[in-house]
Amino acid sequence: MYTGLNNIESGRVSTPFSNPYDYAFFMTFFVYYFFSKLLFSSFSRYIIVFLLSLIMLILPQSRSVVAGFIVGFFVITPMVLTYFGLNIKQNKIRVSLLLYYFCFIVLVLVLLFSLPYLLENFSYLTGQFVRFFENGDIGNSAGHRLNQFLFAIDRANSSLIIFLFGNGPSKGEMALVESIYSYLLFRYGLMGFLCYFFILFLSAYQCFRILKSMNAKNTDYAFFMAVLLWLLTVPLLSIGNNFTEQVRLSFFYYTLLGLVGGYYQFYFRVSKNENYLRNNAVPSSK
Repeated sequence: MYTGLNNIESGRVSTPFSNPYDYAFFMTFFVYYFFSKLLFSSFSRYIIVFLLSLIMLILPQSRSVVAGFIVGFFVITPMVLTYFGLNIKQNKIRVSLLLYYFCFIVLVLVLLFSLPYLLENFSYLTGQFVRFFENGDIGNSAGHRLNQFLFAIDRANSSLIIFLFGNGPSKGEMALVESIYSYLLFRYGLMGFLCYFFILFLSAYQCFRILKSMNAKNTDYAFFMAVLLWLLTVPLLSIGNNFTEQVRLSFFYYTLLGLVGGYYQFYFRVSKNENYLRNNAVPSSK
């Protein structure tokens, strides 16, 4: 009902999305979310669902998503959590940050010890990484995406209008544009490219501001931390596909942006104005 026979035969999970890449991209958010809940809410309550979300991220065997997620989880995440977890003025370290470093070390060790199993049972996922480290082979998929990007650049150089505003759908020239970078440059030009990433990083900035103003014990803190980490990772995940413009995924992605923007406006505009009016209200005659 949802996917092709080749995905079923290869054992790659994709339902309810049309292909495994979309499923893997979707699951990266929940890995961040349950990990944030594990750190800031309850370790014992969320450790199981966090591990399950990791397994569900691996099952689609999306190489580009896994590669982007590894960079996001082991490079971007420690930098963000260290920033929010250290209080230099008071010379304090949050317990959640120490818990993260503990989980970080454990996950690295688990990954190293599970490599033989992954190499044997998930050859589609690991085979290309092995070939890349052995002889620098980037594979047909990566080569195809690179050729699409070069074609988009070549078309942009042919006209100033195309450079600024793109070619539109133009499916006769390039029907399936895979990388988000090729997709935006080819279809919407430089203006569309800048608008897309401006909105993405604006939402990330709004999450950052919310987290800076919110207590870590707030029930919404883990959610906004997960959204921030996910949005910062999206540019890496989207090298392999235009995930945020896919059916089902686009609704989820833009709904999150709307939630962040709405909460930001309420938190920094409505609530602040109400506090101002409350503190500066004219006393009654009584």
